[in-house]
Amino acid sequence: MDGSAHPAQAWLGGPEDLLERGAYLTLLAGHRTADLDRAEAARVAAGTLADLAEGAERERAEAAEEAASARAEAQAALDAQEDRFGELLDEQTRLERLLAERRAAWEVRAARGPAEVAGAGERAVPAAGAGGGDDRARIAPDTPVCSGGDGGSHVNGRFPVSALCPLPQAGEWLRPDAAAAFVALDAAYRARFGVPMCVADSYRPYHEQVRLFQEMLPGMAARPGTSQHGLGLAVDLCGGVHQPSSPQHAWMLANAPGHGWINPDWARGGFEPWHWEFTG
Repeated sequence: MDGSAHPAQAWLGGPEDLLERGAYLTLLAGHRTADLDRAEAARVAAGTLADLAEGAERERAEAAEEAASARAEAQAALDAQEDRFGELLDEQTRLERLLAERRAAWEVRAARGPAEVAGAGERAVPAAGAGGGDDRARIAPDTPVCSGGDGGSHVNGRFPVSALCPLPQAGEWLRPDAAAAFVALDAAYRARFGVPMCVADSYRPYHEQVRLFQEMLPGMAARPGTSQHGLGLAVDLCGGVHQPSSPQHAWMLANAPGHGWINPDWARGGFEPWHWEFTG
């Protein structure tokens, strides 16, 4: 063997070289570990960002779905409101038509005057039974007016003649206390306007309540057995009182309550200006 150094020995060199190369390898290993750590951190960060992006997309989709649902609910509520508004308009139109028809009917009755409305020169005694038809007897026009009392306890529309009192207007009857108060009110009305009050209706027997309920449009007549007319406590007036803007109606509003008679709140506003009830 010649005296040249072995290749491995030449690379390794002496102890100092070995130490230097060892330190270099250690440094390289550290850089490699740091690179691996950075790569892992980047991978984790990328995964986290992906998860965040996926969560954000899911939240966005849920928010969009909720917004669409809210829009649908709002539209449904708006549609329901519009439908209800349409129904109210239709109902208002129907009521206005009914009111116009009722007013026209009362205008015709008012134009006929008190004598034609009730029949001149005699008073009709209301039938106590519930049968139909005009089965009423007649009494003399000078029949005295009762002075008071409630006429006793009787079923609506089935008052006997003995429990009712005639009014000055021919053919009209009321419960005794209501009749006495009406006579006093009528006297004051005559003193103011020079004519008696025009009465189109007063006590209403049960069979007449049935007939009106069947003949009149819905809502324009009380259900049989529930009418204040059937208790002898209500009158329907004409001769101007039936017109809300008339002097006669204004006078009644101001003076009738002093005699126990009112135009009820439900009848105000032009609905039934002719309907007056005795409250005592």
